[in-house]
Amino acid sequence: MQFVIGKAATDQAFRQRLKADPLEMVVHISARYAYEFTPEEVQALAAMDWDGLDGVAQDLDERISRVRLGGSSSLTNPTCSCTPESGSNPDK
Repeated sequence: MQFVIGKAATDQAFRQRLKADPLEMVVHISARYAYEFTPEEVQALAAMDWDGLDGVAQDLDERISRVRLGGSSSLTNPTCSCTPESGSNPDK
């Protein structure tokens, strides 16, 4: 779930797909990352206010852009690929 919300906060196209059809995205994410969602997680994704992430996404984009331009941030970790490994459960 953390991966899904993080990706939605940083990837507008992913966020739009979640908003348009969250259940289809559950199937897609499950197949791609071999992650099994609980019924509660599926309900949470279906009920999520994805538009509410727009402000967070914009703020993150500005921070990431500053870091890429030479700014400093303790929020970055160059060793983190930020995608779950196949077959792993990123929440456990």
